[in-house]
Amino acid sequence: MACYKFCRKWTVVIFNLIFLIVGFVLVALGTYWKIKYSHLHAVIPSTYSYYASAPLLLIILGSVIVVISLFGSIGVCRKNPPILTTHTIILLVFFILQIILSGVSFWVLSQDNLRENVYNNVGNLYKSDNNTELINFIQDELNCCGPDGITSIKNMTISAYILKSCHKNHDPTTLAFKDGCKRAVYNFIILTIRGIGTTILALAPIEVVGATLSLSLANAIRNQRRRYGQYLD
Repeated sequence: MACYKFCRKWTVVIFNLIFLIVGFVLVALGTYWKIKYSHLHAVIPSTYSYYASAPLLLIILGSVIVVISLFGSIGVCRKNPPILTTHTIILLVFFILQIILSGVSFWVLSQDNLRENVYNNVGNLYKSDNNTELINFIQDELNCCGPDGITSIKNMTISAYILKSCHKNHDPTTLAFKDGCKRAVYNFIILTIRGIGTTILALAPIEVVGATLSLSLANAIRNQRRRYGQYLD
C-alpha cells in the first residue's frame, strides 16, 4: 500500500515534469519559427491569414502548458486537494480546446482553394522587382527556384537578382534546385499546419492521463485526511 501511494504521488510529479519540458519546447519552436519564417506570411492567402498566427499559437500553447504543470506541481508539493482538483479541471478544459484546434487545423488542410491561392501569390512575387529580397529568402530556405523551376525565371527581368539563390550556397557551379517555389511554399504550409494539428492531438490523451492521476491523488489525500487527519505519504 505504501508503495502504491508513493508511486501515485511521484507519477503525478513525473507527469508534470514531462509536461513542463514539452511546454518549453513548444515555446522555443514557436519563437524560432516566428523569427525565422515571418517573411513567408507575405505569400499566405488573405483568407488564411490566421496561419500567420501559428507561431504565436505555439508560444501561447507552450506557455499555458508550463503554467498548468507548475500549478499541478504546487498541488503535489503542498498536498492540496483543491489545487489538484482545479488542476484536473484545467487539464480537461484544455483537452477540449486542443481537440477543437486540432480539428480546425485539419479542416484547413481540406480546403481545395488553398493550393490555388498560394500558387497565385507566389507567382505574383516574381512579377515585381521589389520582391527580390523575399524571393531570395524563400529560395534559400526552401531550396526552390523560380515559381515553377529555373526555366520559369530565365526570361524574367529580375532573374539576375535571384538566380544565385537558386543554387546551394549561391554557388552557380552547383545544380539549381529542381522544385519550383509555388510547390515548395505550399508544401511548407501544409506540413506546418499538419505538424501543429498532430502535436496538439498527440498531447490530448496525455492530458487525460494527467487529469486522472491528479484527481486520483486529490481523492487519496482527502480520504486519508478524513481517516487519519493527515496524508501519510
